[in-house]
Amino acid sequence: MPSNTLATLYGLATDCGERNVLGPDVEIRLSELDETNKRVRVGKYVRRIRRDGDSGLVALVGVQSNQFPRAMELARQFRTHGLQVCLGGFHVSADNPQILRFRRFRRVFKANTGDDASS
Repeated sequence: MPSNTLATLYGLATDCGERNVLGPDVEIRLSELDETNKRVRVGKYVRRIRRDGDSGLVALVGVQSNQFPRAMELARQFRTHGLQVCLGGFHVSADNPQILRFRRFRRVFKANTGDDASS
């Protein structure tokens, strides 16, 4: 079942862009995708972010429990390309064993690459 989180955050980010809340020199460009309708092509988004100045954030939002393994797969792929990733949703916010493994993944990622996977 789709979540309204994506639509809500898209609306908020659009409003922030229109009001220049990050300053007049910061452009907010959005690209929304819901995998219930279309598959995420990581390479496509990596190329787009690189083309647009290598400044971007991949936000995996409204992640439900059944979507968590796929969200982690996507997060790892984007992080491998050095992109910033944030994960949110009920499952991510809950205190459960998968989240504890994710926290260990961040520590191992940092130890192996010198990069903090949470940034």
